[in-house]
Amino acid sequence: TERGGRGVKHYAYVSSAGMYKPGVIFPMSESLPVKESAGQKEVEDYLNSLGLPWSSFRPQYIYGPLTNKRDYLDYFFDRIVRGRPVPVAGNGQQLVTLTHAADVASMLGSVLDAGEKAHMKVFNCATDQLITVDDLIHVCAKIAGVPTPRIVHYDPKKVKLEKKAFPFRDSNFFVAPDRAKAELGWSCQHDLEKELKAYFEGYRALGKTEKDMSFPIDDTILGQVPQHV
Repeated sequence: TERGGRGVKHYAYVSSAGMYKPGVIFPMSESLPVKESAGQKEVEDYLNSLGLPWSSFRPQYIYGPLTNKRDYLDYFFDRIVRGRPVPVAGNGQQLVTLTHAADVASMLGSVLDAGEKAHMKVFNCATDQLITVDDLIHVCAKIAGVPTPRIVHYDPKKVKLEKKAFPFRDSNFFVAPDRAKAELGWSCQHDLEKELKAYFEGYRALGKTEKDMSFPIDDTILGQVPQHV
């Protein structure tokens, strides 16, 4: 189908779930409000104004091969394999999702068969497998074959930092992939705990278990948390 004289059959745009406004409704659906400052929303609106047959995908916390950000898991492994305390913003019970890169890719590819059902629509792009931050730390320690280190919870509003280090939010933040499952026939195929074994082997292969590391931000946090002063 050609629209707007541009010969575009289907334009797939990779946006971000980080554009949603902080709220209390979870999981977050595509209908919830987004930040006015979100450039991704401007792109979605612009594509719509052009009359193109577009679909937008809002991924959240991706891990796995060829991802451009490793912090979501390396943050924990870097500390766990060195027996260091793991600073966690919040109480550690906040729920998150971590989605394998292959599942993200399969959702993007699903529009090829969906056709017009996917036109002019936004899709949250994430697994519906939830895990708390504290449980994630326990699983990472298990995969690494070491005891779970001390987990230090802190209130980010009471700790003065020049820059943020913790890779997640200090409260619940996860989206619902229901629309993609219902309208694109998509489903998540990768289990986090099973995939973490392969991830950690890759982490080890990169030499990160032996690499010299310093943790100045951690030290600043630990110095301001009462039980560590």
